[in-house]
Amino acid sequence: MATLIERQIDDWEKRGVIDADVASALRGDIGATLAAGERKGTPKASRRFSFFQVVAFFAAISIAAAILIFIAANWDYVPRIARAGGVMALIVAGYLGGALVNARYGLRRRIIEEACYLLGGAAFVGGVALIGQMYHISGDERDAALLYAAGLGFSGFAVRSLALAAAAAGWMVYWQIDGPNADTILSLEFLLFAVSIGAGIGFASFIKSAWLRRIYYVAGVIGVLPIIGNYLLEALEWLADTYDAIPVNLRISVWLFVLLAAALALVVGRFRPTLFSGVPVFSSRRAGRQFALGLLAIAFLHGELSDDAGLIVVSSLSVFYVLIALYCYGRDRQTIRYISYVVFAGEILVVYGETVYSMLGTSGFFLALGLVLAVVAFAVYRLERLWKARGKREKTDA
Repeated sequence: MATLIERQIDDWEKRGVIDADVASALRGDIGATLAAGERKGTPKASRRFSFFQVVAFFAAISIAAAILIFIAANWDYVPRIARAGGVMALIVAGYLGGALVNARYGLRRRIIEEACYLLGGAAFVGGVALIGQMYHISGDERDAALLYAAGLGFSGFAVRSLALAAAAAGWMVYWQIDGPNADTILSLEFLLFAVSIGAGIGFASFIKSAWLRRIYYVAGVIGVLPIIGNYLLEALEWLADTYDAIPVNLRISVWLFVLLAAALALVVGRFRPTLFSGVPVFSSRRAGRQFALGLLAIAFLHGELSDDAGLIVVSSLSVFYVLIALYCYGRDRQTIRYISYVVFAGEILVVYGETVYSMLGTSGFFLALGLVLAVVAFAVYRLERLWKARGKREKTDA
């Protein structure tokens, strides 16, 4: 499939901005640069977007969640030695698998490598909680959050995993906000939080990851929100009262319509840009706003449909919405791509935290979702190979 700059070159050629010889030379230079990057495993190759890798990443997270929840539901029936050994085996398998993917493919399969690291990190988090319960180790959720942040952060720094470092930032934010002095800037807790966020920003700068640095900036901002939150409380209460005065069915219907309209705008703007040429809202130039509008609808739908059945419906709609956004603009727009990853991971955490029907029911939901995404990943992988082969034949014929 053509990249964004290749499509721009086609547009310039059609409009007469450049002639055919210049356009051909530019396309040849782009192809040579990408081919050289693939051979050397340079960051240029890693920036090439693969929908297959994204769906495979989502499938790995879903299946990992299903396995962990299934084990948790049957934890009392597993011998203690097998429990501890199984947790350690999952941690080792995750980190070792990521190292092997890195050694074999380099930056070309970075998403698969990060998925392996996330499996190991999830095993670490689940193992700490379950072993603590098994041996009746005292402690609260906030203490565990600090342990999770430290473990994921140090392991992320060690293997240079962006996903683990980002997860550590999330746990650190939870530890700060849930603390007794969350609204006090002159406290030991806030000092530790600030040092941790600073270390994360330094790590992101060292490995030259702009998006991880932005995540830590956002985490720092969220951590200081309680300090200024009291000034916004009264305004938010007024808005909530006004919103609650609207009938529930009308609110749900409006947000479902908004979500459908946002998804339709993404598809039309990407594949049929001239279909509604007179309607600016369907323009591909406004894809970011369209995507944000759909996310806003998903957030409000979560608030309206909070029961088990409603949670499944909203979570399923959310997953399909981010997949649509990724398929339409994931290759060309990094912001949409990274936010979609965060939304998918957030839906996994929401469903896990609410526990649909039962632990076994939640496990079955994640397993079904993971298997469906695995099938989608395989289909997309075959399509990508087909498109790549077709593109090579067209270049050869030309």
